[in-house]
Amino acid sequence: MEDAVTSTEGAAGPAKRGLGSFTIVWAGQLVSMLGSGLSSFGLVVWLYERTQAATPYALAFLTATLPGILLAPLAGHLADRKNRKAIVMLADTGNALVTLGILLLVATGRLEPWMVYVITFLGSTFGTFQEPAWSAAVPTIVPKDQLGRANGLAGVSQALSTLLPPLLAGILFDRIGLTGLVAIDFITYFAAVGTIAFVKIPRIKATASGDGKESFLSDVAFGFRYLAQKKGLLGLVFYFAAANFCLNFAMVLLGPMIIPASGSSGLGIAQTAFGAGALVAGLIVAVWGGPKKSRVPFVMASLFVAALGLIVAGLRPALVLQSTGLFILLFAIQMANAAPIFQTKIEAGAQGRTRAARSMISMSLMPVASLTAGPLADRVFGPALQAGGGLASGSLGRLLGTGPGRGPGLMFVMAGILLVLATLAAWLMPNVRRIEENLPDVI
Repeated sequence: MEDAVTSTEGAAGPAKRGLGSFTIVWAGQLVSMLGSGLSSFGLVVWLYERTQAATPYALAFLTATLPGILLAPLAGHLADRKNRKAIVMLADTGNALVTLGILLLVATGRLEPWMVYVITFLGSTFGTFQEPAWSAAVPTIVPKDQLGRANGLAGVSQALSTLLPPLLAGILFDRIGLTGLVAIDFITYFAAVGTIAFVKIPRIKATASGDGKESFLSDVAFGFRYLAQKKGLLGLVFYFAAANFCLNFAMVLLGPMIIPASGSSGLGIAQTAFGAGALVAGLIVAVWGGPKKSRVPFVMASLFVAALGLIVAGLRPALVLQSTGLFILLFAIQMANAAPIFQTKIEAGAQGRTRAARSMISMSLMPVASLTAGPLADRVFGPALQAGGGLASGSLGRLLGTGPGRGPGLMFVMAGILLVLATLAAWLMPNVRRIEENLPDVI
């Protein structure tokens, strides 16, 4: 809300609202994300090749998820109460230091599989503080009618960070090794910090918590209470929690599904298709601006299509089919992310705390997915679809194929079916389906 702006960071006057400031930060973050993608791809392949199992691969996803649940309340409290620009810059600096630590470990040959879990936890911790601060800042520097395009550009950066690193890593790995990839990652953080340093982000007065206090616990309670009072929003968040469970249950097994049959190069091709889907969707939204009405039905339809992508990706071990399913999957997810529902229904002074509450709920089932997916793939569905396994000679074996990677393939199909059911259940909830009719925009 414009009348809630109390001061502007780095300037005496108000910040100019438009896509200009957003685009500057977006460009710097994109460069940093590309660098992170290079080192992440190298670490993922290194971890699977060292362990040859799905469970360690899934545990890396778990350690990356936990900070978003455990630390989200504190991150949301700080995002609404403190200097958002400073939080983003400090988080980027922290991630740069983590990357420097990885560089030293790789260069000295001391990197061990268990260290990857610590690395992903620390990196995700800094991201947990950065994300709500930046997300809360976006509606203050981007006008309402440009939020869809801003979300589209964010989708483009996510897509490029998925699309380009596997291709570049494949070319560079043989020449500069994992050490070189991590060194590039470290250098790119200066682009992220440097660009946001020149952007003016308004200081927003936090929406009152309602109990006359400004304490951490009061702000945590406020985030959940705010969502509960906005008819339908809490139900939508629970739907997203179910969707995140389904997506995480499958995606933690992406490497174990593809690498056995197609190798690390096949994983790179599949991730390129994954990123291409996001890129196409992001470009469409950046030009189109996203849906202006019927946003909730649009999100549900998009996630229904994403479920179909999961099913297609898991059906057969053919790399073309897997890549096609992944393209559909991320295309649909990015289209769903284009609808600025929470950005337009929640006041600027409450964005950080409600974002924290949403993150805690929507990510709450992701650790369960990570903890169960790996063991189920290694001990249940993987062996069942090996030659002579319990499912190998039946209809599932004939449909999905047998051998290494087919257990994770079956779990992709299962996740897709669960997401279809979750979407149908959300559609049958009137308060969720009619959020736009029941809640006026606040910006």
